[in-house]
Amino acid sequence: MNIKEIEDAIKKKLVVIQDLNHQLTFLKEMLTHNQTGLAKATSPGEVDDWRTGCAVCMQRIPEIEREINQANRELTQLQSKLEAKKFNAESQVNNNSEQQSSQENKQPDAPTHK
Repeated sequence: MNIKEIEDAIKKKLVVIQDLNHQLTFLKEMLTHNQTGLAKATSPGEVDDWRTGCAVCMQRIPEIEREINQANRELTQLQSKLEAKKFNAESQVNNNSEQQSSQENKQPDAPTHK
Protein backbone atom coordinates (compact mmCIF):
# COMPACT_ATOMS: atom_id res chain seq x y z
CA MET A 1 0.00 0.00 0.00
CA ASN A 2 1.24 3.46 -0.78
CA ILE A 3 0.75 6.48 1.49
CA LYS A 4 -2.43 7.65 -0.30
CA GLU A 5 -4.02 4.19 -0.05
CA ILE A 6 -3.21 4.00 3.65
CA GLU A 7 -4.66 7.47 4.25
CA ASP A 8 -7.85 6.45 2.41
CA ALA A 9 -8.07 3.24 4.47
CA ILE A 10 -7.69 5.28 7.67
CA LYS A 11 -10.52 7.61 6.60
CA LYS A 12 -12.78 4.63 5.85
CA LYS A 13 -11.91 2.99 9.17
CA LEU A 14 -12.77 6.21 11.02
CA VAL A 15 -16.19 6.26 9.32
CA VAL A 16 -16.77 2.63 10.36
CA ILE A 17 -15.82 3.41 13.96
CA GLN A 18 -18.08 6.46 13.99
CA ASP A 19 -20.99 4.38 12.66
CA LEU A 20 -20.38 1.66 15.26
CA ASN A 21 -20.30 4.27 18.02
CA HIS A 22 -23.66 5.62 16.83
CA GLN A 23 -25.08 2.09 16.87
CA LEU A 24 -23.73 1.52 20.37
CA THR A 25 -25.23 4.78 21.65
CA PHE A 26 -28.60 3.90 20.10
CA LEU A 27 -28.58 0.41 21.62
CA LYS A 28 -27.74 1.76 25.07
CA GLU A 29 -30.59 4.26 24.78
CA MET A 30 -32.93 1.46 23.67
CA LEU A 31 -31.82 -0.70 26.58
CA THR A 32 -32.63 2.11 29.01
CA HIS A 33 -36.00 2.61 27.29
CA ASN A 34 -36.77 -1.13 27.48
CA GLN A 35 -35.70 -1.32 31.13
CA THR A 36 -37.99 1.61 31.95
CA GLY A 37 -40.84 -0.07 30.07
CA LEU A 38 -40.18 -3.34 31.86
CA ALA A 39 -40.29 -1.60 35.25
CA LYS A 40 -43.68 -0.06 34.37
CA ALA A 41 -45.16 -3.15 32.68
CA THR A 42 -48.43 -4.36 34.15
CA SER A 43 -49.35 -7.44 32.14
CA PRO A 44 -47.37 -10.63 31.47
CA GLY A 45 -47.43 -9.89 27.73
CA GLU A 46 -45.92 -6.45 28.29
CA VAL A 47 -43.26 -7.90 30.58
CA ASP A 48 -42.29 -10.43 27.92
CA ASP A 49 -42.10 -7.75 25.21
CA TRP A 50 -39.93 -5.42 27.30
CA ARG A 51 -37.78 -8.30 28.50
CA THR A 52 -37.21 -9.41 24.89
CA GLY A 53 -36.22 -5.85 23.96
CA CYS A 54 -33.73 -5.78 26.84
CA ALA A 55 -32.29 -9.16 25.86
CA VAL A 56 -31.75 -8.10 22.25
CA CYS A 57 -29.94 -4.93 23.33
CA MET A 58 -27.89 -6.73 25.96
CA GLN A 59 -26.78 -9.30 23.38
CA ARG A 60 -25.91 -6.76 20.68
CA ILE A 61 -24.08 -4.20 22.88
CA PRO A 62 -21.04 -6.43 23.62
CA GLU A 63 -20.91 -7.47 19.95
CA ILE A 64 -20.73 -3.82 18.86
CA GLU A 65 -18.12 -3.10 21.55
CA ARG A 66 -15.97 -5.96 20.19
CA GLU A 67 -16.36 -4.61 16.65
CA ILE A 68 -15.30 -1.15 17.85
CA ASN A 69 -12.25 -2.59 19.62
CA GLN A 70 -11.26 -4.55 16.51
CA ALA A 71 -11.71 -1.50 14.28
CA ASN A 72 -9.60 0.58 16.68
CA ARG A 73 -6.82 -2.03 16.57
CA GLU A 74 -6.93 -2.01 12.77
CA LEU A 75 -6.87 1.80 12.80
CA THR A 76 -3.79 1.78 15.04
CA GLN A 77 -2.06 -0.65 12.68
CA LEU A 78 -2.88 1.55 9.68
CA GLN A 79 -1.61 4.65 11.48
CA SER A 80 1.63 2.86 12.37
CA LYS A 81 2.03 1.71 8.78
CA LEU A 82 1.43 5.27 7.56
CA GLU A 83 4.03 6.69 9.95
CA ALA A 84 6.55 4.06 8.84
CA LYS A 85 5.90 4.82 5.15
CA LYS A 86 6.25 8.56 5.74
CA PHE A 87 9.44 8.03 7.74
CA ASN A 88 10.89 5.80 5.02
CA ALA A 89 9.96 8.30 2.32
CA GLU A 90 11.56 11.12 4.31
CA SER A 91 14.69 9.04 4.94
CA GLN A 92 14.92 8.26 1.24
CA VAL A 93 14.74 11.97 0.38
CA ASN A 94 17.41 12.76 2.98
CA ASN A 95 19.67 9.94 1.73
CA ASN A 96 19.29 11.08 -1.87
CA SER A 97 20.19 14.67 -1.03
CA GLU A 98 23.16 13.52 1.09
CA GLN A 99 24.41 11.36 -1.77
CA GLN A 100 24.00 14.23 -4.20
CA SER A 101 25.93 16.70 -2.03
CA SER A 102 28.57 14.05 -1.34
CA GLN A 103 29.07 13.50 -5.07
CA GLU A 104 29.31 17.24 -5.65
CA ASN A 105 32.03 17.46 -2.99
CA LYS A 106 33.98 14.59 -4.58
CA GLN A 107 34.24 16.22 -7.99
CA PRO A 108 37.84 17.17 -8.67
CA ASP A 109 38.71 20.80 -8.40
CA ALA A 110 39.15 22.61 -11.66
CA PRO A 111 42.82 22.58 -12.67
CA THR A 112 44.65 25.71 -11.71
CA HIS A 113 46.70 27.49 -14.35
CA LYS A 114 50.23 28.50 -13.47
